[in-house]
Amino acid sequence: MEQIAICDQMRAAITVFDKDYPDWNDHKAIVWNWQPTETLGFASHQQFVNVSDVKLRRSEFYGGLVMLVTSSLGFTAIVEYPSGKAIWYIDTDTQPNPHAVELLPNGNLCVIASNGAELRMYAASKENNCTEHCSFAIEEGHGALWDPERELLWILGKDYISAMCIDGTADKPAFHELSEYHTPINHIYGHDLQPVYGNKNLLWVTNNSGAFQFDKTKLCFIEDYEGAEIVIPKEKPYVKAIGNFEGSGDIIRQIPNGTQQPWNTNICDIFRKTEKGYIHETRKFDAGAFYKVRVWDERYN
Repeated sequence: MEQIAICDQMRAAITVFDKDYPDWNDHKAIVWNWQPTETLGFASHQQFVNVSDVKLRRSEFYGGLVMLVTSSLGFTAIVEYPSGKAIWYIDTDTQPNPHAVELLPNGNLCVIASNGAELRMYAASKENNCTEHCSFAIEEGHGALWDPERELLWILGKDYISAMCIDGTADKPAFHELSEYHTPINHIYGHDLQPVYGNKNLLWVTNNSGAFQFDKTKLCFIEDYEGAEIVIPKEKPYVKAIGNFEGSGDIIRQIPNGTQQPWNTNICDIFRKTEKGYIHETRKFDAGAFYKVRVWDERYN
């Protein structure tokens, strides 16, 4: 079963849906639902407002599957999956408007923020609620993705994509930018940074002009990828989130429609790959207001 996770800002929840179930308003479409509670080990979760990113990862350090989640008011967590129990979390507003989160192999956690204009790496591997971190300035930070082959962290800012080298130790984290990867984006305000499953040399990048693929080797953007003509609508280019399923070849996308807030939607676009091209379908969840939609896959790439 291919699954899609949503960052639901209306219900303050992470919900995982069966991609192929036709009616997401039917409870049978929901595979898993999560909110932080005291029962799950979250003594404080007041900042879990406007959830902004979620990822699934398999971690040798934490002994299995974990969910990574962050929200615009500052709540960030590493969560056991599927139990939903807290492994590590912070409930603070010291980093304004976190937009993306990523787990490193050593158990530490990277969080990138837009208004806070910085990338942080927390020494989460030391202990629960550890707030020790290092930081790197980045304007309008929106994306972070670990690359296990190159052993670096891709980051997305306002008008460029770049990569970070992880230095120091797990207990004393440090990093620096690899300037040779610093690549300008033609149009400003990057929104999402995701793997192109099935091709470890490519990344998805979205911004105010649509959705593109980025070649890690050539350091260039690809605008004429398969399906681009239907995935990037000319009239509404603001693509907040994108991803693809390696198995089916389907592509998913989130474009705001104004549900609750200007940046939200209650519709997930699905582009089904067929022998004759891509067919556009939608899944609507009336009780939600999505900020991100995610291919629910544990792999980094």
